[in-house]
Amino acid sequence: MQDQFFMPLGKDVLLLLTDDNSVSGKFCGFVQFGGIPAVFIYTEYNNLRKETLIPINQVISFEVIKPKAVIL
Repeated sequence: MQDQFFMPLGKDVLLLLTDDNSVSGKFCGFVQFGGIPAVFIYTEYNNLRKETLIPINQVISFEVIKPKAVIL
C-alpha cells in the first residue's frame, strides 16, 4: 500500500498555490506543460468550460472536495 497513489480523476479538487491563491475545479490528471509537469483541472459555468494548467512546482496542497454525506 505504501507505493500506491490514488488519482481522483473527475472529482472536485482544491489546490492551494505558492502565491496565497486557491484554485478549485474537476481534476483531469497530470500533463507536460513546456517540459514541466502540470495539474490539469477544469470548471464549467453557463455551458462554458474553462481549462487550467498549473505547474506542479506552484502547488502547495492538493485536496479532494467531498460532499457531506446525508444521513436519513
